[in-house]
Order: sequence, then C-alpha cells, then structure tokens
Amino acid sequence: VELLRESVKLRLISDVPLGVFLSGGTDSSAIVAMMSGLMKGSGQPVRTFSVGFEEEGYNELPYARRVAQAFSTLVAGLKRNAGSAWKTSDAGNSCFTKPPFIVPR
Repeated sequence: VELLRESVKLRLISDVPLGVFLSGGTDSSAIVAMMSGLMKGSGQPVRTFSVGFEEEGYNELPYARRVAQAFSTLVAGLKRNAGSAWKTSDAGNSCFTKPPFIVPR
C-alpha cells in the first residue's frame, strides 16, 4: 500500500489540474482512492474520466460511478458503441491504431 501511495503522490506534482481514467476496475479505483486521500484539504477535487459502452456486457460505467460517488470526484464521461469506439478520422488518435514501437521478428 505504501509503494502505491508513494507512486501516486509523486505523480500529483503538477502546475495544472490532474485527472485519472476511471474504469471502475480494481487498479483505477485504487488510484482514485489514493489520489482522494492525498489531495484531501487541497481544495481541488479528483477529476475522473470514464468511457462506457452501449452494450451492457462491455459497459463498466455503473462501477466507475460508484467509485466516483464514494470519493466525491468531478466526473466526465462518454458512452460509445463498442463496434465504433475507436473508429476516428482524427489523426491525433493514431496511437490507438499504430503501435508506438516496432517489435523485431
């Protein structure tokens, strides 16, 4: 727990507002919990961002909402269709379609 706390604490050093992607899973929920505790008294809420899907089998928004409510985060989110979630003409999103490195054969 201390290693996670220290890791999150080091990443809270910023001159701009910080946010965290919240899926509602164990990892992102633990990070939100740590951020919430470390930022308590700072006057800044933890900002969370979540993506949900129209198909219930893929939608984790209900879990993300529970965590966000438990830690009183400032929430932003969007809901997409799983089939078209990553289809975009925006060149800025090419990181989702092209690997950031080349793996030799």
